[in-house]
Amino acid sequence: MGLGLRDWETALGAASHIGNVPIAQALRPRRPPVDLSAAMLGQLAVVKAFVEASPGVQATHGPHSITLLAHARAGGDAAKPVLEYLVAVGGADPVPAAVPLTAELAAKYTSTYEFGARPADRIEIAFEKGSLTFSAPA
Repeated sequence: MGLGLRDWETALGAASHIGNVPIAQALRPRRPPVDLSAAMLGQLAVVKAFVEASPGVQATHGPHSITLLAHARAGGDAAKPVLEYLVAVGGADPVPAAVPLTAELAAKYTSTYEFGARPADRIEIAFEKGSLTFSAPA
């Protein structure tokens, strides 16, 4: 689970986007839900079924904004047919448009965020030179 910044993932999703087949196989239930791990595991029929059932779904970003195509790449040789299919379908590896970051918009995110009781359990988000920076305060 992310920090509330529109990022989420399951253990199965984490195993899938790094290409860890044994862990993904161990975590998938006997009758798995359709998810990004199907692309990494090379399950072409499953990927085709959900792309055909919901045209455009191949453009959906998963946790950490990792695309379906990236999951297929992580699957290596076993997922090559899925990778080829997604390339042929197109739109499976979209690049988000850059959004200019104004000082006003950055102000919504700049702060020190605490995620535990220890002094080290903090992250500071600041706006410097037109970009957000992330650091762990000393």
